Amino acid sequence: MADAEETKAGEPAKPTAEQLAERNAYLEAEAKKAFASRDEVKARLRELEEAEAKRKEAELSETERLKAQLTDSQKKLEAVQAKAKEWETFQSARRESLKTELGDKWDDSFSLLPIDGLEKLARTLAAPKPPGSPKPKDSVTLNSYKDALANSVAMEEFLKLPDEVQAKMKADYYQSR
Repeated sequence: MADAEETKAGEPAKPTAEQLAERNAYLEAEAKKAFASRDEVKARLRELEEAEAKRKEAELSETERLKAQLTDSQKKLEAVQAKAKEWETFQSARRESLKTELGDKWDDSFSLLPIDGLEKLARTLAAPKPPGSPKPKDSVTLNSYKDALANSVAMEEFLKLPDEVQAKMKADYYQSR
């Protein structure tokens, strides 16, 4: 027998108990390392999944907050648009009534005035003349009014003046003619 470890048929010899114990110890150590590594990977995966869940939850809450804000803004916009439409309808109706009220005194340039200026102009044109002032014809009054505005004060500034000042300016103008 040349080799003591080989059996008669050329098969390797059976390992000894000591070799089996070493091999089992080595495999157990490797298994422990693999299990430890697996446990670390599982823990890291769990941490990542929890972080992703928190991120998604925060994203959803931000999305919900933004959706609520958008809905609120849209409601406010609709309310403002409704009020704006009401105001435009009111202004349009008021302009038409003032146009009718002024009749032949109406001039197309009056349509450029803001509604409050137009109302003030209508009151001024419809106001009775101060006692002692000449009684010019309506067209002369309108032209005089336009001339006074063109020569002294801009339309908006003139309309902002108190009624007494406007009346004084008109009276001064009529007396100068």
